[in-house]
Amino acid sequence: MKLLILILIFLPNIYGVSLADTDEKNCTESVKIDYETIYNTMAYPKWMFEFDISGYITTFGTVDTNGYMHDIIVVDSYCDEFNDVAIKALSTVKHKPAKRDCKTVSQKVIARVWIATKLYSRLPKVDLVMSNYNELKSSKSGNAVGRFYYQRGMQFFRMGEDSLAQLDYFQAIAELGVEDLPYFDEAIYEEIKHILPNDFQNIDSLEIRASLLSRFYLFAKSNACYDSLILLNHKNSSAVSLYKYYQAAAYGHLKYYEDAINGCLEYLSSNPNDTSVLVNLGWNYYLSGKYDSCLFYSKKVVDMNPYLMTSHFNYALVHLRLGKVEEAVNLYKEAIITSIKRKYQMDGAIEDILDLIKAKIQVEVSKDLLINYFNIKEKALRKLLKL
Repeated sequence: MKLLILILIFLPNIYGVSLADTDEKNCTESVKIDYETIYNTMAYPKWMFEFDISGYITTFGTVDTNGYMHDIIVVDSYCDEFNDVAIKALSTVKHKPAKRDCKTVSQKVIARVWIATKLYSRLPKVDLVMSNYNELKSSKSGNAVGRFYYQRGMQFFRMGEDSLAQLDYFQAIAELGVEDLPYFDEAIYEEIKHILPNDFQNIDSLEIRASLLSRFYLFAKSNACYDSLILLNHKNSSAVSLYKYYQAAAYGHLKYYEDAINGCLEYLSSNPNDTSVLVNLGWNYYLSGKYDSCLFYSKKVVDMNPYLMTSHFNYALVHLRLGKVEEAVNLYKEAIITSIKRKYQMDGAIEDILDLIKAKIQVEVSKDLLINYFNIKEKALRKLLKL
């Protein structure tokens, strides 16, 4: 079920959507994106309905004092046409602006727009950028083939699949005939550098910079900021511990799992009951192949918080990975029942099982789980597995 998403607590003015906070006494509140109106007014390209496409497009922009969003940057992208759908919807609809001390103010926010050809489809997203080029229509500008490879490579880079990203990068260069095409981390950095604070001696400025770099998948640059923060706060052991945990999250994305594990363990030495850290520690053990340690920490979280569903699915997944089939099936049954009652989205759990099938691990049992317990139709499963 992967990592728990880390919400950074020191950016309430930037991450208004995820850190929405209202203080009645001070009449202060964050932006509220009007998603309901967005979904009722979105207009998709007609050709899109030929495919079963669903997933989120993540954006970053500013909501002004009148409630309109502008200066929108696409973080997680599909292709130009779908990005245009999301941007048009976000910029057209009037949102509820932020307030500070009862005065309306502009605010930078992260907004995620759901794109789906079928309104109620909740199957794991079928990434258009992961499909064959023949399934795409021509992009609006530039060489369509080259742009496709570049966008797909960008997605691979953000997924941590750097070897696949490099292949697409070289293919994009060949198609576009541009030798100095920036590699993906530099391309992303160029897009966002104008919103990054540049005071490298100010702790608040560095924290915001590090957080934004992480949110835009620039983990190596983010960790360099945390290194500076650790030096500036070397006498504050709790701050140092927290920064090392933030670094652990970045190390996990960079696939430096031992560093990620060490960062989690250091933070837990002074915060032993932080369940979100325990979940992330268990997942890093899973990714590093230390399945017994993953079992230990996942079970610990299950016992501490029975309603934290990520840990339940991680616990079931490790049993499946180790061939403990009967236990795994029973654990998945219980987790699915609880998730349905609590309206918990199970996309991540499904994607983890798909990864096992693609790795040729417990293939038949995994397929049976997806079809009979997660209620994925066989035709849809074949499509997801490209069979």
